[in-house]
Amino acid sequence: MTSRERVLAVMNGRIPDRPPWQEIGFHTDIAGKVIGKKLARSNSGFHPDHDIEQYKVELDGLIEAAQIVGLDVVWLKHWDCAGFAGPKGDSYDAGTIKTADDWKKATQTAPAVHASPWYQCVDIFVEKVRQTDLAMGFETACGFASTCAAIGFKDFCLLVHDNPSLLISVLEWFVERGQQNVRDFLQYEPDLVLLGDDIAFGQGPFVSPEHFRTIFLPRMKQVADECKRPWIYHSDGNLMPVIEDLLTMGMTALHPIEPYGTMDICEVKRLYGDRLVLSGNLDMNVIGLGTTQDIEKGVRSLFETVGANGRWILSSSNSIDKGANIKNVLAMGETIKTLTY
Repeated sequence: MTSRERVLAVMNGRIPDRPPWQEIGFHTDIAGKVIGKKLARSNSGFHPDHDIEQYKVELDGLIEAAQIVGLDVVWLKHWDCAGFAGPKGDSYDAGTIKTADDWKKATQTAPAVHASPWYQCVDIFVEKVRQTDLAMGFETACGFASTCAAIGFKDFCLLVHDNPSLLISVLEWFVERGQQNVRDFLQYEPDLVLLGDDIAFGQGPFVSPEHFRTIFLPRMKQVADECKRPWIYHSDGNLMPVIEDLLTMGMTALHPIEPYGTMDICEVKRLYGDRLVLSGNLDMNVIGLGTTQDIEKGVRSLFETVGANGRWILSSSNSIDKGANIKNVLAMGETIKTLTY
């Protein structure tokens, strides 16, 4: 099987020749080490760029690195925080939307969805990936994380209780953009889509299950309903208190099922393995600090415990970040190639 055929087999409920491997991010520093060339940007990889020529160079490097290490999917990201970063940057503690007046002013100057560099990079991405046997995927969000980033984590949590109408206004604005993103994705006939929205930390969801069900889930589902391809839902943290609710969104696969005492992937497999493809759980700390023997053991253990029926895609517990050990990244690919059905 080609990489694309392998991924499509798993995402469509068939048994592949061997498990595929995907990462929602692959740091350009690590990709540079794999190909023996330094890539100019230092980020998690798969992002578009306003500089088209630089994007072409970086994309060539990421595709080459994916082929060398044995990844089966290459992604292009369209994550949308719409320029609401504060002095600390674009993060959960840096949002600028605190009042209705802030929101009114922000929406008057916010960039349009189509202002994203994604739209100037996507044709290049599609052409280059389709020249390979890799699967092609697009990533975006369905409102929760963008809303949290726009408001700032502390104020986001307060607004859930103190001013839900303002929070819902921000959320629905991002939901509409997410819907547009996915509709635009589908014009390019991707193999799969990923909706990434961090809704939890290790102890559980950022908001109560009740608030998640009443405020967030119905609106997030509006984005999910646009996905007419097999798709992956990504959220860090412990999702168990709301996993039954999440499943109503209709995702094909769940990622990354964190292993830090957060989620037990064997329990998730037991409870939901007939409804979900599982992807993730290989500890990023081991990828960064462990040995190649640790990696081989970890990959084989996941294959034996959750991958035996084919409904498993290898992935780290988040992404291949800057701290990854290049030898361990290569070991992931070497090991997965030995696991056959």
